[in-house]
Amino acid sequence: MKFRNVKIFSVAALIAGVASAASAGEQASPWSLAIIGGNSVDLEGSLRVPASVSIDDLGTVDPALTGTSGTLSLDRLRYEDVFKRRFDAGLELAYSFNDNLQTYGRFSYEGLDGNTRTIGELSSDSFTSP
Repeated sequence: MKFRNVKIFSVAALIAGVASAASAGEQASPWSLAIIGGNSVDLEGSLRVPASVSIDDLGTVDPALTGTSGTLSLDRLRYEDVFKRRFDAGLELAYSFNDNLQTYGRFSYEGLDGNTRTIGELSSDSFTSP
């Protein structure tokens, strides 16, 4: 685990502890406001390893290719290949009617935007190109 992640988890645990201690008393107002922030910048990893499989009848993919065999090759797919790294933010407003009933509304922005990428190829001897 990276040292930066340990610091983030430590700060989050400290904030959670302080928040639970602060909310232990009687609630003064039925209204509450939460500000949410984060990032998708540190997310990384592999979503899929490279793979290759033979297909005996490409007619299942395209009826015009019935009786033709081929190979499907999929590339390694990493998190960075699929998503653009951005930030997340949000605001939540809640109203507590009593201890058992609360209503809230949330506005949030998720900054995960997608990338367009070729993830593999379907090839066959009958194709002029993959």
